[in-house]
Amino acid sequence: MLFCSIPAPEKRCQKCGTCVRTCKENAIFQAPGKYPIFISDFCSGCGACWTVCPNKAIKPKGEEIGQVYLNEIRNPKSEIPNKSQIPNPKFQTFWLVTGIAKAGLEETGPVVTKVKEFALNLAKRFKADYILFDTAAGTHCPVISALMDCDLAYAVTEPTPMGAYDLNLILNLCKKLKVKTKIILNQADLGDKRKVEKTARSFKMKVEKEIPYSKEIVQAYSKGQLLSTLLKYTN
Repeated sequence: MLFCSIPAPEKRCQKCGTCVRTCKENAIFQAPGKYPIFISDFCSGCGACWTVCPNKAIKPKGEEIGQVYLNEIRNPKSEIPNKSQIPNPKFQTFWLVTGIAKAGLEETGPVVTKVKEFALNLAKRFKADYILFDTAAGTHCPVISALMDCDLAYAVTEPTPMGAYDLNLILNLCKKLKVKTKIILNQADLGDKRKVEKTARSFKMKVEKEIPYSKEIVQAYSKGQLLSTLLKYTN
């Protein structure tokens, strides 16, 4: 299970409202003359409120926010290990770490942060060469959480006006976060890619790789196979 620290108000609260003014997530509500109310679904667990509280009236407490799953993804041609050899990393192609948010959770950024921590610790244990984080589309908080401290980001888009618009947003975000970025064009042979190329040029970049639409890719994906198993797409 995944747990996040959320504020737990104590009796020392003097109703000063400092925590309310500090919270950037609007997760704390306070009526005039009343004690603040903490909305856990909006809380990102950043800790700002208990840091600034002048009376030290807010203490963090752990709350379940989701679950993390670990699965192995093995190259179909690799040797199948027996139970005594698992989890020996020399038999693995990839470890897949998946985070699932608790049903109804509004703020999923902490889930991404906790899954990243789990993946980083796993990578150190197995001395992994790379860690690849797959995010949802957009530039919202979970995407920002995933991009923090990354060495390289692949911005995957499609040859449509909306694809070009979203590409502009994510490239601006990566620029602000100072994350080196490369552009991948998916379903490159469908639609008009000129708007995407124009957006890339505005950032002094280019499309690094084009992936054509292919039923083979769709079928491999639906079976949970890696694209590297389709050799003609790996060059």
